Amino acid sequence: MRILLAAPGDSYSLVNFRDQFSDWGHDVTHWDFTTQPEWHIEEGKRFDLLFHVLVNEEISAESLADLKRLNLVAKALLFCCDDTWRLPVSLAKAGNYDIVITTDPDAIGLYRAHGHTHVKLVQYGVNPAAWQPCGEPWKSGPDVVFVGQNYVGRWDFIKA
Repeated sequence: MRILLAAPGDSYSLVNFRDQFSDWGHDVTHWDFTTQPEWHIEEGKRFDLLFHVLVNEEISAESLADLKRLNLVAKALLFCCDDTWRLPVSLAKAGNYDIVITTDPDAIGLYRAHGHTHVKLVQYGVNPAAWQPCGEPWKSGPDVVFVGQNYVGRWDFIKA
């Protein structure tokens, strides 16, 4: 499958989306909308799937409609990873996509209440080839792994 991955160029997106899709045998083109706000159409380039990792307002409804109208993407998927605190942004975008994924089980009912029946609940995952325990602490410690950024308070939480 040819996938247009619209996602930030951070290590999380690259390792857990781009690299994982490639490992599964898909042909992935990464569009880092944080550095390239507009997608530049390559002549003859068509995608089976637009996989959009929603951050904010990266892809306008008009731009998405153009990608579909020009038959540059067959299906468009919106991955809403922050619905626990940013559901209104996701709800405003959902109607423009063929498939919507949320990681928030409490959001499903709200999507349905707004007429969005094409929403699936999928929990976060990571690329198992990239996230392997290593080093001495793993030999004697518990089987616990944390994948994420060291935001305020997380390190104290993990130590506890």
